[in-house]
Amino acid sequence: MKKNIKRIIIILVIVIIVGAAAFILLGKDKDGKKIVNIGKKNITIEVTNSKKEKKQYLVQTTGTTIKDALDNTEGLTIKYIETEDGASIIGVNGEVLDNQYKFWSFQLNGEFCENPVDRQEIQDGDKITIYFTMM
Repeated sequence: MKKNIKRIIIILVIVIIVGAAAFILLGKDKDGKKIVNIGKKNITIEVTNSKKEKKQYLVQTTGTTIKDALDNTEGLTIKYIETEDGASIIGVNGEVLDNQYKFWSFQLNGEFCENPVDRQEIQDGDKITIYFTMM
């Protein structure tokens, strides 16, 4: 009887150790980086200002649109104009448009979007590119 109890305890300890190891290992990607909570999307945002200076941001969001991701990005300040057609970017990090020949363009995964930022849906791993444009 004592042998059976010892075996059960040993088996339980092994199961706990294996479970803990699996939890630790499965909580990381192939490069050993921690995997974020389910439901969060990892989004890369690249901004090029009027001086052609680029800055990259990484954000985790549970939001569903480009605007959600932009609004949740630490260190990135976006100013919008909202119309019945949707939200348009008019300022990035304090650089606000001052005439009709300047505008902020944006792309999702290298493609121009047909929807405004508050209606364009995002997926995990997407890349949003915002850049200053002059006509």
